[in-house]
Amino acid sequence: MHEPPAHLRRELALTAADREGAGALLDIGSGRTVLYFQVAEVQYVDGGADPDDVAAVVTVDRAEYAAAVPDPLAEVEASLLRHLALDHPGELDRLAGLLPPAVWSATDRVTPVRLDRHGLLLRAAGQDVRLAFAEPLTCPRQLPARMRELLARARAAAGTPAHRTG
Repeated sequence: MHEPPAHLRRELALTAADREGAGALLDIGSGRTVLYFQVAEVQYVDGGADPDDVAAVVTVDRAEYAAAVPDPLAEVEASLLRHLALDHPGELDRLAGLLPPAVWSATDRVTPVRLDRHGLLLRAAGQDVRLAFAEPLTCPRQLPARMRELLARARAAAGTPAHRTG
């Protein structure tokens, strides 16, 4: 990471202003510095796997990384997870019925930890389990329909002997 070449500083400063507001420009040089870096390699740990498990580490092609677009829920994920946890505990309990029996029976607490175009990740009994959407979202407006689909699956699963409660 280093300061950008002189010919890129203006363009990068304007990009920073687009993301954080024009006020961000006022702090460049006194409190903020625009840094430039080139991506050499991108890796991520697949799913909820142990980060020390070498088999779980996936390397992303640099060209694919450069062409990738942000997840459509990236900017609203935190508020949506908070909303689900605080305002819809009944729905969260129903969604817990989609977890493998060994996971949901080992805990009374289920926490939503991630929400992206592919689905909802719930944490229960120290394990992360993804509840995948039938198809990936392309925009946030599709989320209510996908959540209704997950809840319908949860209602259907609640009727099976393995998931009946009470």
